[in-house]
Amino acid sequence: MTIKNGMAGLIAALVFTACGQNSTKTTGENDTTVNNGNNRDNMTSNNVTGDTMNKNTMDHTSVNIPDNTKQAFTSKYPNATNVNWRKYDRPYEDIDWTWAGWPSLDTNAYQVTYTDNGNEYNAWYDKNNTWIGTVSNLDAAGLPQKVNDVIQKNYSGFTVTSVKRENDKNRTAYEIKLEKDQQKAKIMVDENGRIIKK
Repeated sequence: MTIKNGMAGLIAALVFTACGQNSTKTTGENDTTVNNGNNRDNMTSNNVTGDTMNKNTMDHTSVNIPDNTKQAFTSKYPNATNVNWRKYDRPYEDIDWTWAGWPSLDTNAYQVTYTDNGNEYNAWYDKNNTWIGTVSNLDAAGLPQKVNDVIQKNYSGFTVTSVKRENDKNRTAYEIKLEKDQQKAKIMVDENGRIIKK
């Protein structure tokens, strides 16, 4: 009985040691990240700065971004920090994609999250390196006066519960959710105070 227990312990130790040697995880199309403890020579170069995760990102520790896309982003947002890229895989959940009027994207497009001047942003680029749009959360106190005037006129007594600022090549608009008692409303207002959708 003692020999059996000793052999079982030896086998368990060997299996544990063998499993802990190397772990390989595929994280993206043709990308593999290898984790060998301190052996950084075997790690794939991944063109991603940082390792931030949010509810809209999957494991994106290894994504190859076309140089033209990265250059387009850097030109548009030269002060961006904490830049994290991922392949586009679904519409951003925090905005109504169809309300924004943005074109449909496929898995050849990219989403980038970044920080600029202390604020967090999400931006999208299509497969042709074209900027689609950028979204950021905004405190209701940061709304332009013309937008506030529209809210006061049309939604008096409502409380603003969330604001997303959406920029694309044509406009800046605000997707605003409001509540009053049991009533809920959602509107999109452009920077000039015109209600685009409700």
